[in-house]
Amino acid sequence: RDWENGDCYWASGPPRPAGTRGGSHRGCVLMLAANVGFQNTKVAYKDPLGRFLAVRTQFKESELLILVTHADNESDPAQEKFYDAIPKLVPKRPGELVLWMSDCNNVSDRPLDYSYRIDLERAPRADLERRPRGVAAYRRVCSYYEVVDTFRRLRPFDREYSRVHYINGKPESW
Repeated sequence: RDWENGDCYWASGPPRPAGTRGGSHRGCVLMLAANVGFQNTKVAYKDPLGRFLAVRTQFKESELLILVTHADNESDPAQEKFYDAIPKLVPKRPGELVLWMSDCNNVSDRPLDYSYRIDLERAPRADLERRPRGVAAYRRVCSYYEVVDTFRRLRPFDREYSRVHYINGKPESW
């Protein structure tokens, strides 16, 4: 209800192919509550594949760029290409603050990810960096926009997924 009279911005993916069914379809959305105080909000970029949305707005006395992304997960080179395109499509403006919300489809610090020890048990000598080029490109984008992974910043040594997961119906980690 907080955003009932607020703004909703979409980057929808291509239509589902005729004759296909099931599953969700790609797209990114950003909902801004009316009572928060965003002003002069405009879409800076909408990805035609529905993987990326950029919105510029003013919040209090700051210029704010909000990025919403769902990274490519097809291959490591495709993910690298996805991340490398972001700063080219939406350059950061001087003094602009950046908020980036993303499903990164990679893990930037594998030993701290919950699945790492499971993967080690299955293949102790395997190369466990699943997307090395994608992770490197992700880190370049973080550096360019001067953003940090707040989950890892607040919980630097927790061995968990960087998302909520439930145990016996209760949220156990973030």
